[in-house]
Amino acid sequence: MQKIVIKNFGPISNAEIEIKKAVVLIGENGAGKSTIIKLISTFLWMEKMLVRGDYTIEYFTEKERFENEICKYHKIENYFVKHSLWGTGTSITFVGTMFCFEYKDNLLLIKKIEENSISSYNLPQIMYIPAERNLIANVKNPKTLKLISDSLVDFISEYDKAKNDLETDLELPIGDNISIKYHKEKDIVYIKGTNYEIPLNEAASGIQSNAPLYLVTWYLSKSVKKQSEIFQKMSTDEIDRFKKNVGDILSNESFTKEQRRAALSTLSLQFNKKAFINIVEEPEQNLFPISQMQMIKCLVSFCNQNADNKLIISTHSPYVLATINNLILASKVGVVFPDKICSKVDKQFWLNYDDVFAGIVREGTVEQIIDTEFEMIQMEQIDSVSREINEEFDFLYQYERDDNV
Repeated sequence: MQKIVIKNFGPISNAEIEIKKAVVLIGENGAGKSTIIKLISTFLWMEKMLVRGDYTIEYFTEKERFENEICKYHKIENYFVKHSLWGTGTSITFVGTMFCFEYKDNLLLIKKIEENSISSYNLPQIMYIPAERNLIANVKNPKTLKLISDSLVDFISEYDKAKNDLETDLELPIGDNISIKYHKEKDIVYIKGTNYEIPLNEAASGIQSNAPLYLVTWYLSKSVKKQSEIFQKMSTDEIDRFKKNVGDILSNESFTKEQRRAALSTLSLQFNKKAFINIVEEPEQNLFPISQMQMIKCLVSFCNQNADNKLIISTHSPYVLATINNLILASKVGVVFPDKICSKVDKQFWLNYDDVFAGIVREGTVEQIIDTEFEMIQMEQIDSVSREINEEFDFLYQYERDDNV
């Protein structure tokens, strides 16, 4: 069981999350949702690097490297709390498949989980899709922006690969009959509707945010599925050569950070991926509720393509929770009424209750909001905002009605 326990890190004071096939975290702005999924992304990447041999335990545990270098990737290097007379410092425990990571008292310890065989680990393609993805449509070369995070730079790299892999129009799960088209000679992404074709940067804000999200998810899930079907282990000699090449790249002082990352990425293509871990900030960004539902269903369908795929989401939207809940219920009742349920919710979208962690992030903690008795997300958590709005309306309407009497 993969899990993370976080204490005194940024806005999080004490939280524990079980990392299941689907993880959805909801909460207000600044509550710490993105902080949590960024840490999950970081540790999943570190475990992958250790298993593959890119880096050693000694490299990651070198003093202050985790805080000042590794966490800088997601711009969370300033979230650490130092231990003092006035309070305890940051502590983080991450239990992965092959390694256990424990950060405490400004030190990172890494232990191999001996009882787990390497055969139980399926090398993942990890993609972090940040909320800042909407920059892509409006900046000709967003990689040149000094303020963007490394995670956005990597997302843009995958976006460029996905564009070039697009041979025909790709239908979007947004609105009616809307698709993506890429003109390679002009290097322009177009959005096509029934009676129009416009550049992405002229499209609606929801399309600008979510066309790149959908395109990259489609591309990587397809790529991983193909790789997993032709999976072949590397020989010992090949692995040794890979480690030597990694060492040469890391020790080459003439490389910039981006050149080093690109070289490692190219070298890593020797390893076939067998899982796709899709980590998405605000998949509902600027979307109408029906389009939010359609987008979540598609993200879940991509997640369901491989057994070890994961979908990890941070959201502000109750519609995202409601959609996840429907897919859990579809899986539950679909066992009894498969034909009838599939006519409304296709099986590719179903989510098993045991495969979902849903939590609300507030006041520095994460409260799990799965109802274990009914095996669904607690209904009162799905749209508590509407309830408050309705209560306020009832209060105001009472006085409006009394005034008319």
